[in-house]
Amino acid sequence: MVLYGLLWLILLACLLEAAFHDLRTETIPWWLTICGSVVGVLLHALFQGVMGGLNSLIACAIWWVLAELLWRVAPIGGGDLNLLAMSAAYTGLVGPVLIYFLAGIVQIGVYVVAFARGDMRLERPFAPALLGGALLMLLWQLTVIVK
Repeated sequence: MVLYGLLWLILLACLLEAAFHDLRTETIPWWLTICGSVVGVLLHALFQGVMGGLNSLIACAIWWVLAELLWRVAPIGGGDLNLLAMSAAYTGLVGPVLIYFLAGIVQIGVYVVAFARGDMRLERPFAPALLGGALLMLLWQLTVIVK
């Protein structure tokens, strides 16, 4: 349970920093995604041994490769894809898929509120939505999975 709490605490802290940075500059710093990925892998290795660290590293590496392949054609920026790759170090191979799906729902809500206020811009920072998606995933895990 300690590992679970640490993983979510650090992942949410990284996503929060990325969200603030994305809102200010519309970029996500490389140092944040790389350092966040390393910390996630190291936490898994520390608490679960070599295999836990290796599983986390493989999930993260697969998502980094996907991010590099998709960043030109994906509807979100390369930094946001790198955040998904970083989140794989914490949540495993499938976690970023759920985070991305939930972030899409959060982003739709952002568009609805903005459009209702008369702001018709389509390009908006996505890191805050990724933070929202991760929070929704954590809430879902705490209510459904962890009992």
